[in-house]
Amino acid sequence: MGEWLKILPSFLSAGASIAAAITAIVALKITRESKFLATRSALATHHSSASLQLTHAVEELKPNIFKISQFAYSSLVNWAKEIQKYDNCSVVGEDPRPLRHVLFDTAEMLTSHAQAATNGSGYLHNVMFEIVRSGGPIPSEGEFEELLKQADHCCSSFESVFGQPSPKEKISDAKAFRWSFFQCHARVSPHEWSETWNRAWSDNGRLAQLEKMLISFRPEFERVKRSLLIEESKLANTVFPLEQNGQLFSKFRSLKKVLNTLLIDCDLDKLSFYRNSSADDDALELVLYTFGAMELLSQLEDDICSIQE
Repeated sequence: MGEWLKILPSFLSAGASIAAAITAIVALKITRESKFLATRSALATHHSSASLQLTHAVEELKPNIFKISQFAYSSLVNWAKEIQKYDNCSVVGEDPRPLRHVLFDTAEMLTSHAQAATNGSGYLHNVMFEIVRSGGPIPSEGEFEELLKQADHCCSSFESVFGQPSPKEKISDAKAFRWSFFQCHARVSPHEWSETWNRAWSDNGRLAQLEKMLISFRPEFERVKRSLLIEESKLANTVFPLEQNGQLFSKFRSLKKVLNTLLIDCDLDKLSFYRNSSADDDALELVLYTFGAMELLSQLEDDICSIQE
């Protein structure tokens, strides 16, 4: 009993130390949670104007972006059907994919490659327009036959056969794109590509209509983009710049990318030099580039809806 009485204080002291440690841990956790909640509350308050600006911007832009996106998609479908009528499919194997599928696949390759090459930074136009600036790949008979052996009778995308174009290489060096381009070049004559290009720019042509639509909405797009930049700059040198609010910052960046697509990447005025061209040389490249631009526009309806999620 005497021995027990001697060690009891030590046990009680150890127990008290453990209890104090547990209390301190709980208190620290509560303090951290309180600071986290306080920071979130401060961010929400500090960024309330920016959040409201974003909501208003999306609601204002949606109707016109929906019109552009849906018009671009229907134009892609109808233009591909129109080009399909020129198709001389007998020159590209025994079981070639429909030409309209080749055109869609090529447009998706162009846009995906540009997005990967720019690493999400925007300004896709410079990458996509390379096929017009430098011209499409020139096929040799040997290369055409070699690619045909691999792709003939294949119903899946050309990327699944030849691999995805690397963002580190020019799109015209990628096997999948080269095969797409070779098919378009072989199945439709240069003069027929020129005809379909010039017809698209006629008074009631699909590209002329799309350009009018983009021009009419441009002042609204520019005004909204300015308002977003002003809102960001107001917060830049404050205690909580917009970057500290990860979700809101990401939505601002996504909306600016949508606006850059409309104002820069798909600005059809860049093509004014090539309108109503009597030369057949660049027509195929111009059609494929424009298919890519319309593919970008057709995605904007989903892009702007995802910002609201």
